[in-house]
Amino acid sequence: TRDAIYFFKGTQYWRYDNENDQIYTMDTEGNRYPMLISEGFPGVTGPVDAALYDRRDQHIYFFKGPNVTTFNVNTKQVNGPPKRIIDVFPPVVLNDHPIENLNAVYYSYHHQSIFFF
Repeated sequence: TRDAIYFFKGTQYWRYDNENDQIYTMDTEGNRYPMLISEGFPGVTGPVDAALYDRRDQHIYFFKGPNVTTFNVNTKQVNGPPKRIIDVFPPVVLNDHPIENLNAVYYSYHHQSIFFF
């Protein structure tokens, strides 16, 4: 669902109800939470280290170890096998880029840049 907020832990994820400031146990589409990542995002296996939704290209990027899996929210499918993070998101400055085990990924519309932590 577009404009949804998700939290990931282990092999499961939860959808956040922003209006009521709580986690859904069942959303308006009838999905029950927690849900397996592989059920909500076919082709993506958990656990994941971090996830980023990029509304510019309508993809969710799931980061795990040194790899990233790209999930197309329109087709609800992955775009091929996982690729190395550094190949999908090349560094701006050589050797100044985390290459695995990320904790968080954030896109700043102000800076028009992706930040890896």
